[in-house]
Amino acid sequence: MTQEAKYKGFPVVFATFDNLKAIKSNGYTQFVWPNEGEFKGEKFVFNSDFKDWEPLGIDIVTQNMLMTVYKHMAKKHHEKYLRMVCTHRGNFVKLVEFGWSICSPKETA
Repeated sequence: MTQEAKYKGFPVVFATFDNLKAIKSNGYTQFVWPNEGEFKGEKFVFNSDFKDWEPLGIDIVTQNMLMTVYKHMAKKHHEKYLRMVCTHRGNFVKLVEFGWSICSPKETA
């Protein structure tokens, strides 16, 4: 069972590849990571190391970019990609930055 809370009216879930894929069905999801806190009832409570943090919002455009990168990368890199999604917020942000760097149009002279 996926744990879920709401924050500012949007779902909050642990960052997993399955939850990333599911964003298409609801348009916007907010990710948290297990090291940041825990679900308590219908809320996600950040632990003291992350007390001023908020969930990281992932929209459908970012989700589509991340899925495109996954689909087009060599299969030997899939396991590392999956680890980067769910292990740590910093790793996930690096993955997003990498994805946008290769998917964004380049300026020409």
